[in-house]
Amino acid sequence: MISTYVASTVPLPNTPLDRPEAATGVLDSSSTDATFFVKSVQLYELIHRTIQSLYYGARCKSVLASNDGGDSGDANNSKTDLEMVMQFDAALDKWDRGLPGQLRWTYSQPRDQVTQRQAVVLYIRFLHARILLLRPVLASFCLSSQGGELVQSAESLEVRTLKECAIMCVSTAQKIISVLLKYQAIDGSIGYLPAWWYRVYYVYTAATVLIAAKLRPEVLPEPDFNQTWGEAMSILRDYERFGQSARRCGTALQLLSAKIQQPEAPKPGTQAVEANTNQRSLQTLDQVTGPEMEEDFSFSSGDVNQMGLQYLDFDVNNLTWLNDMQAAWELLNHEG
Repeated sequence: MISTYVASTVPLPNTPLDRPEAATGVLDSSSTDATFFVKSVQLYELIHRTIQSLYYGARCKSVLASNDGGDSGDANNSKTDLEMVMQFDAALDKWDRGLPGQLRWTYSQPRDQVTQRQAVVLYIRFLHARILLLRPVLASFCLSSQGGELVQSAESLEVRTLKECAIMCVSTAQKIISVLLKYQAIDGSIGYLPAWWYRVYYVYTAATVLIAAKLRPEVLPEPDFNQTWGEAMSILRDYERFGQSARRCGTALQLLSAKIQQPEAPKPGTQAVEANTNQRSLQTLDQVTGPEMEEDFSFSSGDVNQMGLQYLDFDVNNLTWLNDMQAAWELLNHEG
């Protein structure tokens, strides 16, 4: 990985963003190409800083003291640093407002196909960046209810902020699935979308957020959950022709969905215990998810073992699976 210092020493190319025509979106193809590159790099930098601060740096930067004064490293009691989340969200908003009109997803005037694809790709990346930013807040919101904290502090500003961030995270997940489905080419070509492996990653990320929302149905209503979930599974099923990554992600999501919906959440244990729990989730998948899920991915216990999914840690008591960046990439890059 390139260090932040080394990356910052390389200047970005000049763009026409400071020209008056940039605000109206009247740019030629060469101008949008340069602007697309610069805005992509800027967004990736924001994503990198978000991940470093809220994920890899969680123990020392983005986790405050626990609610009961205990060890701040306890994932079940820790809070996400909302101030840091707000700062990154403001940076994302500034990045979005800095887009020239022609590279905006909502641009209503005619534009060439290259610029149209650039606008769609940037919008999808922006939505994914927002999910990565708000996902730790969603986890904190779901976990903080286990001890009745949210009931006791329902009127506090912090709890209300956590709730709104969680709702926004879920709605953003629904948006990214909707956009990916909207621009999915019928003929199987790339169309206006990013490369297929990014699409699989984005769908998996969004679908895990939808599953986490099931833990708080009284606060995070899911009127369109079945439809959005079906769309996500449809996209992954369509991408099976590219390789096993989509199938592995779809199978993992259904295992997780089945486990989340079990009457009693499993307690943390050894890998062997977790593997057995995953197998039980698989065995009861039909009863838990309903017949509408059966058409998505057909698999057996042998398939799960062959895919290397039997030891995935889907512990609903700490939601590490929701924020685990490495696990998602292992699903995508596993060679079975």
